[in-house]
Amino acid sequence: MEHYILIAGAVLAAIGIICIIITVLAINKSKFKLEKQVLETEKERDNILAQARIDAEGAVKNLRKELDKEQSIAMKQLRKKESEVDKRFSMVDRKHESFDQREKEISEFENSVKLKEKKIEDERNELKKIIDHEKRELTKISGLTPESAKKMYIDRIKEELDTESKLEITKKIEQIKEDADDKAREIIADSMQRLAHEVTTETTTSQIVLPKEEMKGKIIGKEGRNIRAFEEATGVDVIVDDHPKHIVLSAFDSYRREIAKRAMDKLITDGRIHPSRIEEVVKEMEEIVDEETRKLGEQKILEAGFTDIHPELMKTFGRLKFRQSYGQNQVSHSIQVMDLCDYIALELGLDRKLAKRCGLLHDIGKAIDQGEKGTHPAMGYEIAKKFGEDSIVLNAIAAHHEGVEVESIYTVVTAVADAISAARPGARRESTEKYFERMENLESIANSYKGVSKVFAMRAGRELRISVDSGSVSDTEGVMLSRDIAKRIEKELTYPGEVKVTLVRETRFVEYAR
Repeated sequence: MEHYILIAGAVLAAIGIICIIITVLAINKSKFKLEKQVLETEKERDNILAQARIDAEGAVKNLRKELDKEQSIAMKQLRKKESEVDKRFSMVDRKHESFDQREKEISEFENSVKLKEKKIEDERNELKKIIDHEKRELTKISGLTPESAKKMYIDRIKEELDTESKLEITKKIEQIKEDADDKAREIIADSMQRLAHEVTTETTTSQIVLPKEEMKGKIIGKEGRNIRAFEEATGVDVIVDDHPKHIVLSAFDSYRREIAKRAMDKLITDGRIHPSRIEEVVKEMEEIVDEETRKLGEQKILEAGFTDIHPELMKTFGRLKFRQSYGQNQVSHSIQVMDLCDYIALELGLDRKLAKRCGLLHDIGKAIDQGEKGTHPAMGYEIAKKFGEDSIVLNAIAAHHEGVEVESIYTVVTAVADAISAARPGARRESTEKYFERMENLESIANSYKGVSKVFAMRAGRELRISVDSGSVSDTEGVMLSRDIAKRIEKELTYPGEVKVTLVRETRFVEYAR
């Protein structure tokens, strides 16, 4: 039994020794692998370091080359700058030399001027002594005091200056005319050529065609109550004459006449005509015409290129459709004036949009009820000011007929465009009575001046030709006389366009051989 125990112990001891040997061998093997890995790592590290050293040396060489290149460029620029600085220093030196020379010349000139001034002062003193001596001698010879002689001399100078000033005024006027006439003709002719619009003339009456003659009885009503109610509601006169097929509506206010015409057409179509129905239809037509007026005003103003005009002012502008001046429709007239202002502003280099605005709104006062008091420029000024128009536009509205002082060139452009639009052949018509009255007034104004021998109103009142007595009126007086007559015509008469005043002074020498 003990023998087996010893054997078992020996076996266990042998196994333990074997395990120890195996462990030692495993450790040695691991140590060998680790040392091998360390060697490989160190070798790889040395390779990396060697490659890094090579790369670094290459980068340093490249960087050194770039630095050398940059340094070369910088040196070239520096040398160039140094050269420029040297040139500028050289220029400054030359300028200093030039300034020194100039200063020397100025000093010499000043000395020369001082010498001349001294010489002039000496001559002035000598001349003063001579003049004083001559004055004393003249006083002794003429018997006049210095004050009397001075007054006589001043009066003579004044007379000479007055004559010379009149001659100078004549020359200046002729020069201005020569310079301005050609350009003015070109602008005006071109402006008128661009406006080939047809002009529609309207009367103060509207004719209503009746479907049958019995309709007249309904329109008149019992004891005339229908016709009285219609006239009271519309403000127009209803003329029922002997013609069986129509009646006539008469009113100077085209706006009211248009409402009345539409209302009458609807009443005739409807057949129900009595006072309450008349009031209802008239009110309905007023609303329709107001709406159409508003739309027309907006359309025309937007077509003109303006979006910042107050809506109420647009509506007021639309009412110009129902206003005529000498038969010329005022919407068409305003659009024409706007186009003319645009063209004239283009030629003169002005603000075209502002000029167009002045032309478009210049007659806005005519759209206000004709029963209101005041001129259309004054009423137009007030309504345009109320709705925030610019001061230049306000002055163009108020002053385009010279009712107030002109404050800007745009007012002059507006007035010219207004005159061109009104003066075009066929644009306006006026009654025979007004025509003859205007012609007589033109001739009577000219005949009221002294020295006028004959007066002829020509070219339908567009020209006033005046013949003067050459013995009573000189050339310079003739210039002033023609201006005075033109100014008086502008002040006292109303006329479309312009009136040319031509004064003729003729000298005749007659002798007889017997």
